[in-house]
Amino acid sequence: MLKSASNIREVIFLLSFLLVPEGCAVVWELDSILLPFVINGLLIALYMFLCGKFRYIYDVTKNNSIYIVLIVIAVHSIFSILFDEIIDVKTDLVRLILSWLMLPLILSYSALLVSFNSSDRGLTCKVNQIINIFIIGGLMGVLGFTFFGAYAERKPIMTFSEISHYAIFVAPFLWYLIISGEVLKKRKIQVILAFLLISILYQSVALVLVILIGAIFFAYLEFRKFKMTILFSMIIGLLAIIGNVNNADYYISRLSPSVSEESTNLSYLAGIEEAYIAINKTYGLGLGFQQMGIEEPSGSIANFHYDMTGAYINRYDGSAAWIKIVAEFGLLGIAVVLYIVNIMARSLFGILATRRSNFKIYSSPSYIFANCLVCSFVMYMFVRGGGYHSIQFAYLIAGLILLAKFNRKDRRHEGVNWNEA
Repeated sequence: MLKSASNIREVIFLLSFLLVPEGCAVVWELDSILLPFVINGLLIALYMFLCGKFRYIYDVTKNNSIYIVLIVIAVHSIFSILFDEIIDVKTDLVRLILSWLMLPLILSYSALLVSFNSSDRGLTCKVNQIINIFIIGGLMGVLGFTFFGAYAERKPIMTFSEISHYAIFVAPFLWYLIISGEVLKKRKIQVILAFLLISILYQSVALVLVILIGAIFFAYLEFRKFKMTILFSMIIGLLAIIGNVNNADYYISRLSPSVSEESTNLSYLAGIEEAYIAINKTYGLGLGFQQMGIEEPSGSIANFHYDMTGAYINRYDGSAAWIKIVAEFGLLGIAVVLYIVNIMARSLFGILATRRSNFKIYSSPSYIFANCLVCSFVMYMFVRGGGYHSIQFAYLIAGLILLAKFNRKDRRHEGVNWNEA
C-alpha cells in the first residue's frame, strides 16, 4: 500500500514538473516555453534538494560527455563571434549569453527523469499510471474538454497547445509499456487501440507515427513466428483505418511535399531552405548557437508564406531539431545530427534485443526505459521539434546518462541497482 502511494506521488511530481512549461506558455500566451522552462528548472532543483534527491543532479553533472558538449558549443560560439564580419552574420550577444546561462537547467529535468528511473522496482507500474492519465486526457480532449478554449483552432489537448506535442511527450512511456515483458499482451493491444483512436479523431500524423513505431515493436517482440506477416498486416490495418476517415485529405496534405497555400509543410520546408542558405552563407561554419531567426529569413519559401500571412513561421527553430542544429552549427551540425542518429540506432538495437538475448541487462526495465528515452528523440529531431531548452533534449540526456551507467556496471551482465551508483 505504501509502495503504491509512493509510486503515485512520484508520477504526480514527474508530470507536474514536465507539463508545466508548455501549459504556462499557453496560458500566458508566450511565443516560447523558455521562461517557464527556466523557472520550472529552478523549482525542480529545489524540489530534489528538499527531497534528498540532489545526488541525481550531481550524478548528471559528473558525466564527462556533458562538459565535452559544452566546450564544443563554447568554441564554436567564439569562432562565430570572431568571424561574424567575414561571414556577414550578426551575433546577438545578449541572446547568446542568456541561452548559455539557461542551458544547464536542462540537467535539472534530466536528473528528474534519472531519479524516476532509479530502480527496476515499480517502474512499470509508474509508467502504466502515466499512460492511463494520457489516455484519459486524450479522450477528454476528443470530447471537447480543454484547458485552453482560446486555442481551440490549434487542437489543444491536456496542457499541450498542439496534439503533436502530446505525441512526442508520451512516446517513450508508450513504447516502454509496449516493449516491457512485465505487461500483458492484452493490455498492450488495448493501449495501442486507445491511442490509435485518439490520433484518428484528433487527426495527428505525429501520434500516428508514434503508434506505428510502437506497433512495430509489439509485432517484432511478441510474435516469434510469422512476425513479418503480422507486422505488415498491422501496418496495413493502421493505414486502412486512417484512409477511411472522412478527413483523410488532412493526412494527405500533411505528407505532401508540395508548396501551396493549403500545404501545412511550409514551415518545415522553409526551415530546410534556411539551413541550406546558412551553410552556404557562412562557408560551413553555421549561424552560431541560438542565432537562427535573429535575421529575417531570406529563403523563397519563407517569403512566400510571409506574403500570404504577413508573418514568418518557426523562424527560430525551423520546425525540427535537426534543422536548427545544422543551421546554427553548419558542417559540425551535420556531424552532430549523424552522431545522434547513430546513438538512436544503437538504442533501437538495444530495444530489439529485449527478450531475445540471454543477457539479463536487456530485460531490465530501467535499461528498456533508457533506450526508449533515447529513441523517442527521433520524433523531436525529424518530425516536430524546436529549441534546445526542451523536455525532449532532457529525454535524450537522461537516456544517455542511464545507458552510460549500464555500460559501466553491467559489463558482467548483472542487474543494476541505481541507488548504489
